[in-house]
Amino acid sequence: MSVIELGDVTAGRPPDTEADRIRPRSRRLGAALAGLSLLVCAGSAPAAEPGVRLLWSAEMASESNVMVSGDTALLVRAGERTGITAFRLTDGARLWDRELPGSLAGFRVTPGGGPVLLSVEPPPAGPEPVTRTTIALRTGTGEQIWQRPGEVHALAVDDDSTLLIRYDGQGGILGLARVRLTDGTPYWDRPVSAVQEVAVESDHGRPTRLVTNSPTGQLTVLRYTDAAVLIERRIPGLTTEPAIGRYVTLQAEDGRLVVLHSDGERTYSAAYDLQTLTEIPRVGSGADISFSCGVVLCGHAAADMVALDPETGRELWRYPDVAGISVIGSDRMLIDVQGGGEHVLVESRSGRVLADGLRGSVATDHTRPDSLLLLNPTATPQSRTSVASLDLRTGKRALLGAVAGVPDQQRCRSAPGYLVCEGPGRLVVAAVPR
Repeated sequence: MSVIELGDVTAGRPPDTEADRIRPRSRRLGAALAGLSLLVCAGSAPAAEPGVRLLWSAEMASESNVMVSGDTALLVRAGERTGITAFRLTDGARLWDRELPGSLAGFRVTPGGGPVLLSVEPPPAGPEPVTRTTIALRTGTGEQIWQRPGEVHALAVDDDSTLLIRYDGQGGILGLARVRLTDGTPYWDRPVSAVQEVAVESDHGRPTRLVTNSPTGQLTVLRYTDAAVLIERRIPGLTTEPAIGRYVTLQAEDGRLVVLHSDGERTYSAAYDLQTLTEIPRVGSGADISFSCGVVLCGHAAADMVALDPETGRELWRYPDVAGISVIGSDRMLIDVQGGGEHVLVESRSGRVLADGLRGSVATDHTRPDSLLLLNPTATPQSRTSVASLDLRTGKRALLGAVAGVPDQQRCRSAPGYLVCEGPGRLVVAAVPR
């Protein structure tokens, strides 16, 4: 699920849930999504249910992050040296500890309980800039499987391989390599020069194409499986110049490349077909394209969020008073309204409202794209968190129960059968119905 920040807006009541097309209202669009939240009755706590219960908790140092891989919770500690501790999800038993030389630059778990990937920056050993290294550890034991130069691209990890980007220590990119997860052996290794950014297009979680951009606006599209060049084109004005505060950001999704330009004073964008690198026209809409949103393009026009046809740029529907958008899968969006305090579930292509009046916080589960867990504080008794599920196909909600001890409802995620929450000094794991 990706989150799109569109602004901080004044309050507004969402439209009728039966309307297929959302009619605009004039409101002012501001700046910043405070965080995605959802649903649930904030009244009295539900009766205790054995399926929703606190399992265990552990101390958590500041500057720590949590990952979940299969039946294991991984607590990663940043600092001059990177530490990682593995816990069994069922009972909190400590499975193993590791410490790696160098500060944490990034980390990823891999599908199916595969290795955990940690990119670290070694301590300086002299005047020369240091380059980052990725280390693969076996999730069950902490045993090191392989180590290679480069940093994991967060969007290029599948059940077989990952993309490593080699930097020169000063922000420039020296090379790209697709490596096998089991042993780090490269499927291909491609030296590059004058590359400033790499975007990854995926199909149901599997990377399919890479797009690189040079300082002169040279776009190159590569096939992910073998790094074959599919098309190249130079687009004037597609340049990043940090010295004068001009930046270009790439996003590749569903056959499209969205390019976001920013010069410190204004932001504007364009979309291109990845097959031809020709610009996608904007027909019948004054909206500026902001992001690719699965089956549609997301844009904004004055006070409204606008959904555009990716083939023609034609306006499909619009929604007023939008503080932010979360794109879920290819054909669902959670729209934040009422200044971010209320949320609406819509079909991306039609704009049809499936559920509105949603409040609280959301815990996503990337292994189950059709549902979310929804969290909200209870009023009686206090200090408990109600847990409900939202069916993203139908918009139906089901209250599951309540749990005590959640340190921060906005820092929770779910895994099949579990709710994992982090907060100041504490990691908390609860059981929930599958």
